[in-house]
Amino acid sequence: MNRPGPGSVHLHDNDNDGEGDQHLGLGQGTAPLLDACKALQEHAPAAIWALECQSQHFEASLTWLKGDGFLP
Repeated sequence: MNRPGPGSVHLHDNDNDGEGDQHLGLGQGTAPLLDACKALQEHAPAAIWALECQSQHFEASLTWLKGDGFLP
């Protein structure tokens, strides 16, 4: 297990429509999540990612992360 080092990040991932913090599932809003996740992977590889979405969107968020190569 990788331990977070100096400058590590803990973030809460969710999507929204730009009008508020709706805690939508990943890929269900308009936030530029693909670009953000790629930047995090490159610049903060030890970051801890936590899904912060409504429970009914959890599985779809995991599928989105897997489909874009962020989860095995």
